Amino acid sequence: MTLGEKVKLKREELGLSQEELAEKMNYKSKTSIHKIEQDITDLPLSKVKELANILKTSSAYLMGWEDEKDKMINKIFNTEMIDSSVLTEEISQLPFLDSWNNESSMIPNEIQFFLTNDLDNLDNAKSPEDLKSFIQHLKIAKNSYLKYIKKIEEHRIPIKYKIVGDDRLEELKEIKYKYFDKGFTQKNTYFIKSVENKKIIYFLINPNKISINQLDEYVIEYRKKKYLKRLIKLKDKYAMMGINKNNEAEIINKKDFKVLGTVISKDSD
Repeated sequence: MTLGEKVKLKREELGLSQEELAEKMNYKSKTSIHKIEQDITDLPLSKVKELANILKTSSAYLMGWEDEKDKMINKIFNTEMIDSSVLTEEISQLPFLDSWNNESSMIPNEIQFFLTNDLDNLDNAKSPEDLKSFIQHLKIAKNSYLKYIKKIEEHRIPIKYKIVGDDRLEELKEIKYKYFDKGFTQKNTYFIKSVENKKIIYFLINPNKISINQLDEYVIEYRKKKYLKRLIKLKDKYAMMGINKNNEAEIINKKDFKVLGTVISKDSD
């Protein structure tokens, strides 16, 4: 199909008359549209792009680059039978791509730029050379993004509890992405979330560290409930600080509680 035939096809699919399309293109009369559809006149690339937007299609389609675009995608991405729509969907479903507002600090600016702009530019390339360049950039950006996400995933730490009431812990299933020294990110570490004066504080817990040292904070199971508490050793017993609303200490025996982990770091938003 020629450019003119494609314009006519898309115009009719949208239910537009030549007069209506001429008005949207800021032409004085439908004669200009008639000449385009009859392939009597040559359009500058700027007008092709404008026309493609109005007809809800791509410059590549109108200019006859669509097949060439799909071939380029398959060659550059080393795939078979993939077209631009499949690639667009694949890129748009990458992890976190739909939540940049919340996770934008995690994504390097240049990766975000290539992913958003080159994806859009696939439909607005001014030449096959431009198209090839956009696809190449997009591949680099996608691969860099996936490597970055993999790196982030390695530092994914669950938020296992939140503090309620008298320092009692309530189950919470959330994830926090944070970089720590290797000494902090030991196996099975997790966060406890606390909100104090509208400020969120995270306590990083090491469940492998359960020996009791003076004045450390611990995750403790006591009377079938879990708490984040500070312990003070008193000979053969322990004082558990702030066990009630009056912030009083309670003297407890070692056999009455179980240490489930130790606070090794704090972090706040």
